[in-house]
Amino acid sequence: MFVSYYVHLGAFESQIESTLKPSAGAMRLYFKTPHLAIDQPEPNSIFVIDHGKGKGHTAFVVDVEGTSYTTIESNTNDEGSREGYEVGERTRHLTDDTYLLRIG
Repeated sequence: MFVSYYVHLGAFESQIESTLKPSAGAMRLYFKTPHLAIDQPEPNSIFVIDHGKGKGHTAFVVDVEGTSYTTIESNTNDEGSREGYEVGERTRHLTDDTYLLRIG
């Protein structure tokens, strides 16, 4: 919900319409908006990681350097949990379980 909320808040404040279909579920967010899918991370995009059994995690990509990228994530902690208690910055790498969306 973190990603959906901030995308739509930004669109509202910028007086533009977002085509990202909001969802509290990470994998639903990805599958509801296939028109925004991209192959490689880019700054100001969204990453979705599939943890299996319908569970996932989303974040904003804020920087890309080589094969790694920096994200801002909610529901995380210093140990990198997806069930954490804070918003934090993480370094990620693409895996077969990673999906990417343009902010739209």
